[in-house]
Amino acid sequence: MATVTSITAAKAQEIEDDLIVSGEVVGEDIVLTKNDASTITIEGVVGVAAATKHVIAWSISSPDGIEGISTGAGIAKWIAPFACTILSARVANGAGVVTGDLIVDVNKNGTTIFTTQANRPKVTSGNANGVGASATPDVTSLVAGDRLTVDLDAVNAADDEADDLYTVFVIVEEA
Repeated sequence: MATVTSITAAKAQEIEDDLIVSGEVVGEDIVLTKNDASTITIEGVVGVAAATKHVIAWSISSPDGIEGISTGAGIAKWIAPFACTILSARVANGAGVVTGDLIVDVNKNGTTIFTTQANRPKVTSGNANGVGASATPDVTSLVAGDRLTVDLDAVNAADDEADDLYTVFVIVEEA
């Protein structure tokens, strides 16, 4: 990981505005709300409809002066406040233009939930909208207190704004 000594006020505000602060399920869509109140809608997510479903979203960004985001383990976490079942996971690239694959892994208490590694959430090279296909994990059950963490296994190769914001989200249903 890089060490940042300073960033501009404008870049700090941009990063703060782009952070996902909430998510909700609307029909079969996920609507993510950013800190600046704008929204991102992910349409047609399989298995989304009931009120007992929740969206856990992580925004991962790169500060001004750092070229892109580096791969790394355990960069974001969520502790389950209730027993639940993981329905799917997805990753999106903020700019929607991808050069090189973006692949994430989600871990339960330190162990991947994607034992079939080819099923990890990813945005493949050349994906114009920057939203990866929904991925169904092999390990799906959580109890209250279980910890989910996110690893960035592969990041975009481009040296541009496309590298500056990734959003990883997991849909869970209360048990």
